[in-house]
Amino acid sequence: MIGVLAAGLVLAMWLYGAPRLWRGVSDVEEAPPPWPLGDAMWHGVIRSFIVWPPFVALALAGGAVAELTDRDDLGLMLGLLGILGGLVVHLPILLVNRPKAVVPPALRGQPGALREWRQQA
Repeated sequence: MIGVLAAGLVLAMWLYGAPRLWRGVSDVEEAPPPWPLGDAMWHGVIRSFIVWPPFVALALAGGAVAELTDRDDLGLMLGLLGILGGLVVHLPILLVNRPKAVVPPALRGQPGALREWRQQA
């Protein structure tokens, strides 16, 4: 049951936040004070916010399927698809800001985390 609620919460936040981010009207430029991973990682997470929440919701839904039905194998497959699919899409956006087509237009000019780290060194 927790997986279903968590998946629903992730999707609700995505449905609210993703269009705002795409239009460039969000206020998430700077990392919040408790963010421990640095500005480069924060910028990458925000750039990939358009694409990764559905994968997170899929992974959580896989857990819910395994928990609420007798189809553990289906739940495992959905969870793995969500985790691996999210990583395949998230990492290029985080590290090199590609593919540009899924990066919000206002954030396409940002360097990827790799370039930000090189500039800081």
